[in-house]
Amino acid sequence: MVTINGDDHVEEVIVEQNGQQRSLVVDHVFVALGGVPNSAPVRHIAATNADGFILVNGYHETSIPGLFAAGDVSTLFSEQVIVAIGYGARAAMSAYQYILARWLASERVKTA
Repeated sequence: MVTINGDDHVEEVIVEQNGQQRSLVVDHVFVALGGVPNSAPVRHIAATNADGFILVNGYHETSIPGLFAAGDVSTLFSEQVIVAIGYGARAAMSAYQYILARWLASERVKTA
């Protein structure tokens, strides 16, 4: 995208493809900022993809047991806030289950 035009609201978007510019008449636009994931604090210990996103499974588990990732730093991300909130909740529940399972296992060892 090159330019968004309009006085009080979006009316036109100028896009460029293969060196050619085109004008598109539109009523709305959705801007995705993109960005670089801030995974530097764990990049040396957890697996990431070529773009630096932390690799996670469906439970938001990383390659390191006990390390969970959610949001726009992980490979399971969404640019929709409500979905991202759900992913964060899922990651928190996975972390809770991980900790609870280890605590229960340690309690069994103590009582055995």
